[in-house]
Amino acid sequence: MAKYLDAAGVRALAESAKSYFAGLEDMVEANENILLVMQRLTQAEEWLTSTDKLLYCTTVGRGSNLSSVYEDTTNYQLKNRFDIAPCVPALVETLTCRNAGIRYFPTTCIPKITSLANSFTSCSILQIVGDLIASSCTSLSQTFYNCMELVKVGDIYAPKCTDASFMFAGCYALRWVGRFDIGTPANVKGMFKLCSKIKVIPAIDTSAATDMSAMFDGASMVERIEGISFKSATDTGSIFNDMRGLTRYARLLDIGYTDDVPEIGKLSQWGTGGAENLESMRYSLLESTCDRAAAGKSTMILRPSQATYALLTSDDRAVLSAKGYTVFPTNS
Repeated sequence: MAKYLDAAGVRALAESAKSYFAGLEDMVEANENILLVMQRLTQAEEWLTSTDKLLYCTTVGRGSNLSSVYEDTTNYQLKNRFDIAPCVPALVETLTCRNAGIRYFPTTCIPKITSLANSFTSCSILQIVGDLIASSCTSLSQTFYNCMELVKVGDIYAPKCTDASFMFAGCYALRWVGRFDIGTPANVKGMFKLCSKIKVIPAIDTSAATDMSAMFDGASMVERIEGISFKSATDTGSIFNDMRGLTRYARLLDIGYTDDVPEIGKLSQWGTGGAENLESMRYSLLESTCDRAAAGKSTMILRPSQATYALLTSDDRAVLSAKGYTVFPTNS
């Protein structure tokens, strides 16, 4: 310590202390600014809530009961006509908009809801739905069933979902859906049945799905299936029925793990039209399929379309044969 007792040392210590306390003052000021910002945000949120209620009361909720929307923390139920549905309180446990005349439903976080089954069934003029964040939801069965004017749905987060059957069935005008994280549902029967305008199906983890029947039945404009799995499938009947053959890109994973054979021949142009499409077909058939021979399973017959079959080389067919598959083209 002796070297700090001279004048220069004392000055150095004084400057160090001054810098230290100046830093503390800056931190205190920063904390005060943060608190001020938080207060302003709280005030803004309260103002927006009040404005939202006022707008709802004067323009949207004609003749409706505000308490059923904003004060009841368990039930959100729309019966009358709403051009724009009011925001959903986060604590609601049920959501019912069946047959309601809404056109737009906002992005919603509903962590307590355990089922969205039939929530929007037959909302005949509903057109746009924002993101749905439902971390406790176990059922999306018929959520948007027969919403004939529905065009767009945002991201859907429901990681505990076990049933997504007929989720969008009858949504004839549906053109776009966002990303899906809907867990590993056991039932995806008719999920996109008669969705005759949608072109891209997002990746869906169907590795636990047993019933995949009619999943895309009548989805005649689908060009891309980003990814589905047949690992547990026991019923894939009519899965690709009445599709127009526009699907060139499809990652159809885990074929052969069960004895159910999906009718891949219904995808008459699968793999054609470019390298990316070809890769999706080759990966699905050559790499992702179960090695049935090694697993001691019986030989499975695969019937791709003639166009898809023509893309398989003799080496490709030999690989499939070694894995326990016999490949024949369909007759049409």
